[in-house]
Amino acid sequence: MSALVTDAHEFGLGILAQAPLQPGDVVTVESCAAGNSIGGRLRARGAVRWCQPSEGGYHRAGIRFLPAEPAPEAEPATVDYYETLQVNPKASPETIHRVYRLLAQQFHPDNQETGDERLFRQIVEAYRVLSDPEQRAAYDLNHAAMLHARWRVFQSPKAALGPEAEKRKRHGVLRALYAKRQQDPHAPGVTIFELEDLLGIPRDHLEFTLWYLKERGLLVRGDNNRFQITAAGVDYAEQIEERENFRARQPDDHLLPSGRAMAD
Repeated sequence: MSALVTDAHEFGLGILAQAPLQPGDVVTVESCAAGNSIGGRLRARGAVRWCQPSEGGYHRAGIRFLPAEPAPEAEPATVDYYETLQVNPKASPETIHRVYRLLAQQFHPDNQETGDERLFRQIVEAYRVLSDPEQRAAYDLNHAAMLHARWRVFQSPKAALGPEAEKRKRHGVLRALYAKRQQDPHAPGVTIFELEDLLGIPRDHLEFTLWYLKERGLLVRGDNNRFQITAAGVDYAEQIEERENFRARQPDDHLLPSGRAMAD
């Protein structure tokens, strides 16, 4: 609604409005011209403190300014474009362009042998973002947050105990090492401190997990105390992914009742 400013100071405004305002309401006040009674163009949030009828059917109200709202945080990325293009997040523009051309040719729908329209669209979208310096910089701001959200296994240290929790820890470690190996083949190692931060698991709760995976030959520990996934670990991680994808595709009633249940 339009309103006339009757008095103004650094803490708020007095206005004459065409309709009543409810005390406690939060409103946005914006001047219609650069020149106003407090100088310059005004746009601010305020809370209605009081309102009372005035002559001619108008209403007088007092508005107290509120602190400016903080800028909204960037939403975490939902698609890992670096993973789509199979490049390291630190890859140069030239590398990104070269890999894009290879993948685009491989998965183009016109390719009779390896064409995949859905994957081709994902590759094109990833290249569109990562090939533009400004878009890539904006994307990189929340890329790390997305990785944390994807691989974070537990929300609290207490949840990292027990047999089922142990299985989840193993899967989380292997997935993190798999992605590191895929995106940075020349430096695929990850320290226990990085795993602790990435998975949200205290170091002392990771020791047993790392020992087990090492004894199974699914990862190795280098001289620099960095853990790397092995070929056997890659196979195992992909088997986990395939099983989970299969389960996700099944309807809720896909299991048949047991023979005994049918007989009953």
